[in-house]
Amino acid sequence: MAFPTIPTVAASRVLFQLALSPAGTHTSPSLTTLANNAGDLLIAICIIYDGNSTNAEFSAWGGGFTEFKDQAGTATMGIGCAYKFSDGTETGTFTVTTADTSTNDSCFILLSIPGAHATTPPEAGTMATGTGAADPGAFNPAGWDAEDTLWIAVGGSGETSGTGSYTGLASAPANYGSYADSGISADVVGGVEGAVAFRQLNAASEDVGAFTGDTSNARDSALVIAVRPAPVATGAYPAAVIADGAIAYWRLGEPSGTNANDEIGANDGTYTNTPALAQVGALIGDADTAVLFDAAQSEYVTVADHATLDQGDGPLSWECWYKRTTATGSAGTLISKGTSAPILQLLDPPQQAFWYSRGDSSAVTANDPVDTNWHHIVGTKSAADAWLIYIDGRDVTIPNLSPSTVSTATALEIGRDASSADTYFAGSIDEVALYNAVLTPTQIWNHFQLGRPRVPRSRQYPQILPH
Repeated sequence: MAFPTIPTVAASRVLFQLALSPAGTHTSPSLTTLANNAGDLLIAICIIYDGNSTNAEFSAWGGGFTEFKDQAGTATMGIGCAYKFSDGTETGTFTVTTADTSTNDSCFILLSIPGAHATTPPEAGTMATGTGAADPGAFNPAGWDAEDTLWIAVGGSGETSGTGSYTGLASAPANYGSYADSGISADVVGGVEGAVAFRQLNAASEDVGAFTGDTSNARDSALVIAVRPAPVATGAYPAAVIADGAIAYWRLGEPSGTNANDEIGANDGTYTNTPALAQVGALIGDADTAVLFDAAQSEYVTVADHATLDQGDGPLSWECWYKRTTATGSAGTLISKGTSAPILQLLDPPQQAFWYSRGDSSAVTANDPVDTNWHHIVGTKSAADAWLIYIDGRDVTIPNLSPSTVSTATALEIGRDASSADTYFAGSIDEVALYNAVLTPTQIWNHFQLGRPRVPRSRQYPQILPH
């Protein structure tokens, strides 16, 4: 991982637009002026003086933005946040509507952030409000654990009295930099100011602290936004998996803990019943480790259902490396996702690898090399119900009937049959990846060659080029 880039005003990646008496319709800064490239994360933030609704204040975000935070009260400031991933063609302005239609002012902020995770939306913590400096509590994003996260402090200030002077916000919370603010919309009751500041910190949670500003004639609000970093390949094999379009990728190389990190998206899994972590991995020349499952102890990984894992009737590919504990050919499940979803499984007798729709009696099979060496396995399925199975880079499919599959609400499980909570795998599993495409024979052969299982030369399959 590498930290998302901190946006700055100087780089035209932080823009402000103040609105005087917007009366419920708030217009963004110009997307034409905002510096951004295709794939950048764009965040829109609207700060209003007061709300007319409790946490249902903002609606009808334009510009293709999707809301991820809406917090307000009937007597406090409100903050709404929305995002989109840039296609590089955005121009002009857009609006957002608020339930409050008063003539009090608002501040609209646009951010453009390179290096953010392409499939994980930003998340925001609970907004803090008060007549003094607003101090949000610690925030732990639900979509990821400790990574090279960009934390964005967002502050809003509103003038509550025309008596005396109003100075608004002045500086960032401690440990935050690249402070930028909008200035005060107007020195009148209902005037507002917005500000942002940034911190790059590898941590699972963050307690942002408070902005420095006026506490005598002001109402204040603040929250923190977390932006997940894009995955960075650290070797030839993971680089190929990412480049070939994996939608989820569990390397299973954690040294400790219960979190199985998804290198691609927000689908982190949980190690269940304490499988042995930090075992020697499948890939030659790569220090990343694998996980060892003891079937007798009912050990497996569970990944909560998510829309990105619901692959319907394809096209799709499932991939992993496996290594049996013993050469007895015992049955075991590699990857599964419930009834009528695909399942990649080793069965005995006979010693075969099964790739099929769980709950359907038909399957495509392949002779399974029953030994204690590492093997690379890939199951592919086209939308036309063409199922193929590859072991160690070769198409070894024994055709059978080819059923269709459906999306399920069942958790995806590694090392156990998710539909029946049994058929645990006894051995090591490494480098599990899912794709919304049929991997080609060339891609599969390339992955196998990059991994090079630790198999004695006398036991390796002939290096037959894909057909």
